[in-house]
Amino acid sequence: MELRSVTISYAKGKAKETSKREHTIKNELEKRDRDIVCNSCELMNIDYELKQYEDLKKELQQLYENKAWAAKFRSKCLWVEKGERPTKYFFNLEKRNYSRRVIAELELEKGEITNGNQILSGIKNYFTNLYSSKTDVSEEQFSFYAEQLELPRLSYAVSVKADGLLTYEECKERLDTFSAGKSP
Repeated sequence: MELRSVTISYAKGKAKETSKREHTIKNELEKRDRDIVCNSCELMNIDYELKQYEDLKKELQQLYENKAWAAKFRSKCLWVEKGERPTKYFFNLEKRNYSRRVIAELELEKGEITNGNQILSGIKNYFTNLYSSKTDVSEEQFSFYAEQLELPRLSYAVSVKADGLLTYEECKERLDTFSAGKSP
C-alpha cells in the first residue's frame, strides 16, 4: 500500500474520531447544563456534576484550540501572536493556501486538459519522458564526435607533479582552508 494513501486514511480516521468526540462532549454538556439548571435543588452531588461539567468544557476548549492550531499551521501564518483566537480569517487563509497547493487540472503535451486521477499519470508520463534516455546515435557518429573534441591537456611537468605523492605541507595547507567545526 502506498504511504500517501495510508497517511490520508489515518488522518481521516483521526479527524472523524475528533469530530465524534466533539459532538459527544457538546451533547453531554447540554444534558448536564439542563440537569444543573433545572434540577439543582434535587441533585445530591451538585459539586460532582459541576466539576464534570467544567472538565467537559475544558476538553471541548482543548479540541477547539487544537483545531485552531492546525488551521494556523496549515495557513502558514507564522506571525500569529501566542494566544490569538481562531477566526474566520485563519480558516479562509487555510482554504486559500490549500487551493494554491492542489493541481486542479493539467494540460498534457498534446494540448488536452485533464483533471482528477489522470493528473498524476500525466505528471508521471511527462517526467518519465523527460528523464529517460532515448538515443539513436550510432557508435560511428559518437566516435567521429569524440575525435573532433579538443580537450585541454596537462603539460608533462604538471602531470608528473599531480601523479606524485601528497606531501605533508600540501595536506596541511588544504586543511587550513576548512571552516572550524565543519566536516571537510
